[in-house]
Amino acid sequence: MSQRMLPTLLVLGLAGLSSCSSPNSEKKVPERVRPITRQRQLVQVKGTFVSFGIQTFMRISCSAFEKQFSKARPFTIQDTARLQAIARRLAALQPDTAHLGVDARAKAVLFYSDRTHDTLCMDQFISVYRGRNLMADTLLYQLLGVRPKE
Repeated sequence: MSQRMLPTLLVLGLAGLSSCSSPNSEKKVPERVRPITRQRQLVQVKGTFVSFGIQTFMRISCSAFEKQFSKARPFTIQDTARLQAIARRLAALQPDTAHLGVDARAKAVLFYSDRTHDTLCMDQFISVYRGRNLMADTLLYQLLGVRPKE
């Protein structure tokens, strides 16, 4: 390269650098768009239950259910139509303010497509779902295969 061209190249190079670093010349990068995901779906229910007629001296909490009823009958539900019906019933459960807490006779863990889970505990009069007291729903109990009145 000739000595005469060197200052010209240097000026052009610096001009190119300054245009890249100026805030007005930056290209707008589109915001990252979140992919559309499916709604959380119920994919499996696993649980255990005992006769709802069993009498105990104390109320059995959801957390104490397995310890108190170690020989409870297990159940698993994977049928898609039945799971959808269970999800609809869960969404329709009404709050219960008349009862203080559950005296658990059935416990179910509900597994969802987003790899999360919820717990549902039931007695003859009330259900506890996501930590809320809700009215018992006999159709939901039938879908789960637990029998509140034996």
